[in-house]
Amino acid sequence: MRRTLHRSIAVAVVMILASANVAFAAVSWGSRVALPGNYAWNYSNSLDYTGTPGTSTFKLHEAYVSDATLPEAVKYTSSKNGTTWSSAKKLSGKQHAEGSSLAAAGSTVIVGWFTGYSSYDAAGVARQTQVNVSTNNGGTWSGVQKLSGGKGKVDYPIVAAAKTSSGPVNTYAA
Repeated sequence: MRRTLHRSIAVAVVMILASANVAFAAVSWGSRVALPGNYAWNYSNSLDYTGTPGTSTFKLHEAYVSDATLPEAVKYTSSKNGTTWSSAKKLSGKQHAEGSSLAAAGSTVIVGWFTGYSSYDAAGVARQTQVNVSTNNGGTWSGVQKLSGGKGKVDYPIVAAAKTSSGPVNTYAA
């Protein structure tokens, strides 16, 4: 009985892995294109899209942190095709920024980050969660909004955006 169970599990694992290889074989990757900006990184959750892929409404949105100049800044860029990217826009304020996160829905894009944790900051600087929101696909931005108190204990905030059935887009930060 035990051997039969082990064989069944092994066969199931092989079948799952075999079907995964077929699925991955259908994925093709185009040429690599560098995003604009030197010394840039993100820790994930900083790429999203609006519109319908393959149509003129499609747009990729990317946020990243750059220390090419000080203070470290959250920057935003976008692309209609994934090959050419817009000039980067600084979204963060005068403080060093870390841990960017981006979400998009409808024509709304929200970018979040935190301040007060950088090798450039003085010891004991309070961390804050901050966001900047665009309601026109990254064309213009509302300005930096602080979401946590001056003595916040925050780390790598995550943002989300969801279009409601009645039309407006709700934005969230955690």
